[in-house]
Amino acid sequence: MRTFAPGRSWIRGNRANVEPGDDASHREVTSAHVSELTSPGDWLRGGELLMTVGLLLPMRLPDCRAYVSECATAGVAALALGLGHGLPYQECPEPLRRAARESGVPLLTVPDETPFIAVTKWVFETIARREPRELQTALEINRTLSAVATRSAPLAALLSAWSEVSATPCVVCDVAGRLVGATPATPPAVIDAAQERWPRRVPPGPAGRSSTASRCTRSARGFRWPTSPLARTWISGPEARRPYWSR
Repeated sequence: MRTFAPGRSWIRGNRANVEPGDDASHREVTSAHVSELTSPGDWLRGGELLMTVGLLLPMRLPDCRAYVSECATAGVAALALGLGHGLPYQECPEPLRRAARESGVPLLTVPDETPFIAVTKWVFETIARREPRELQTALEINRTLSAVATRSAPLAALLSAWSEVSATPCVVCDVAGRLVGATPATPPAVIDAAQERWPRRVPPGPAGRSSTASRCTRSARGFRWPTSPLARTWISGPEARRPYWSR
C-alpha cells in the first residue's frame, strides 16, 4: 500500500491549519476521502485523510466523541473540516476540536479557497510519484537478500541484511518455539511475543512434506526467504499491519 506523510510544508501550501495540540505532519496517508456520513467507519480502510464540512454532524460533544472515536477505530490518518463562506462553519467548533484531541486524531481545518478536490488530487499525485522510487528500493532490497541467501550461513546473514534495510524486528524459531535467531537489537518483548504465538506443528505441504519458500520474494507484509522446514519466521512492525508468518 502506497503512503506518504504530508509534512508541514504541504499543510501550509494548501492553506490548511492544524488545530492546537495536533500534529498531522508525520501521519502516513494512504488516500483522501470526502464523506458527510455521521458514521463512516464501514467505508474506511485505514490511513485516510477524511474530509468533511460537518453538514450532518451535530456539534455536540457526545456526538463528536462518537464520530471521532469511530474514525480513530477505523484508522484514519487525520480529519479535515472545511470552513468558509456558504459552509456550515466558519471556524472549528470546540466540541469537534476537543473530541479529536481526546482521541488523538489530528484535526485540520481547510479554508474555502482550497477545495477538497484539490486536496484529493494532490494526495493521489504524491502517492503516484512515490511508486517508481519505492519499487526501485524494493528491487534493490530483493536482490540483496537473494544474494545473501546463497551464502554458506544464510540465516545469520539474512537477519543481518534485513536489519540493515528495515527497522522491523525478525524472529526465527523452530517448531517447538525455541529461538533459532533474531535480528540484532531485537527487543526481548518481541522475541517473547513470537515464541508465545508460535504454532507447535508445521502444516504439511504437497505430498505431506513441509513446504518452504523457494526464493526470496517481497509481499505487502514483508519478505519471505528460504528457511529450514523445521523453522518459521515471524515479522511484526512498520512493514506488517499484523504479525506476518512465513515458512
